Amino acid sequence: MFPPYLQRLCVAAACCLTCILVTQGLRAKPHVPRALWVWGEADSALPAWAAARGIDTLLFEIPTSRFNALSTREVIGSAQKQGQQVWALSGHAHWARSPRSAKRWVRAVAQQEGIAGVVLDVEPYLLDEWDTDRNRVERAYLRMLKLARRASSDLPLMAAVPFWFDHDTYRNASGTLAERVAARVDALVVMAYRDELSVGDGIVALARGEIEVAARLDKVAMVALQTAADDLDKLTFFEEDRDALGRAVMAIEGTPGFGGVALHHYRAYRELRGGSEDS
Repeated sequence: MFPPYLQRLCVAAACCLTCILVTQGLRAKPHVPRALWVWGEADSALPAWAAARGIDTLLFEIPTSRFNALSTREVIGSAQKQGQQVWALSGHAHWARSPRSAKRWVRAVAQQEGIAGVVLDVEPYLLDEWDTDRNRVERAYLRMLKLARRASSDLPLMAAVPFWFDHDTYRNASGTLAERVAARVDALVVMAYRDELSVGDGIVALARGEIEVAARLDKVAMVALQTAADDLDKLTFFEEDRDALGRAVMAIEGTPGFGGVALHHYRAYRELRGGSEDS
């Protein structure tokens, strides 16, 4: 039997238990989860808006200051009424050098009612030390993930990673950084920020390495798509529209090996052309 958290994450159609990435040979086309990053928003109307657009999972930021806030409980309760999962989200670059800070947050959020999982969006490469003492930063970052996994108790832990963690530049005797991260968590969400699917440096090509790592370790790998503005147009769907994004999502869902799509992020997604505050 598959672990319960994988069954919950990859909700299947009636004839399919879970996504191809974690199956043992099932070939029926799976339902692939669609998740939405939600930063700094605590609007109880948000889950219904997202559900109407096919979003079944919210990666919902819950800072320490909002652990017991009424607004947090309202979002979680509203999401449950929509049949959505809520994964608690947080992340600060400095957590990579201060693993116990992440552990404390994870331990506290794991006690919140209605949480289906935990997402750490920690980017150690934003630290100045990444360029001067990367090995030390990597060790601290991996220790953070190990401590966070223990603190999450029965909740699955997902780590947001860039597509280049599988490159040989980040390989040591224990494998690439992608492999070492995947070994310490239950799921990955790969930031494969491009607006084309199949070109040489498109979404599929960039995410493939992390997806293969996850498959080998019996983990889940979701693929993140960017909708926020960026100086480099190819990194985001901001200059496209919701129709273009929707076509890309549908194409990814038909590609064997993907464990879900995560849109980054709510405010930007709302403002894509083809959508409005009322749509």
